[in-house]
Amino acid sequence: EDDRKQDPQHPFNDERFAGASVLLAGRNFGCGSSREHAPQSLMRWGIQAVVAESFAEIFFGNCTTLGIPAVTASGEAIESLCQLVQADPATEVQLDLDTMTLHAGGDAVPIEMPQEAHEALTTGKWDSLAQLLANSGGVQATAAKLPYVSHFATA
Repeated sequence: EDDRKQDPQHPFNDERFAGASVLLAGRNFGCGSSREHAPQSLMRWGIQAVVAESFAEIFFGNCTTLGIPAVTASGEAIESLCQLVQADPATEVQLDLDTMTLHAGGDAVPIEMPQEAHEALTTGKWDSLAQLLANSGGVQATAAKLPYVSHFATA
């Protein structure tokens, strides 16, 4: 919000890009935004995926934890995509994690992400709370074996 107020030309202020769900960015995206609030605010704005040359490590991890694919592409590919979208903001941009390809305006751009993040996002394992709830019996059985949990006195 602060950036948007300081810069009236900010892309999020541009009605041509209203409703966009894929964010195209540059190098080290998310640097200085290590709290979960940064990717969460993008998610609440409607961003469903981020494509950048590289990511700040903590920002990337928080994206994955929230189920937001954060993928990398070459700077040239991102620049070409930006030009395509600027020329025609109605250009549909689709991210395919199965083929690790970004499709836009008839072009296909190879994308990358660490295998662990790819597996987590394509199998649903990014949602640690859902995993805990689905395995509540196992969690309770393990907790019962731990003396610092099972012998903990409650008031």
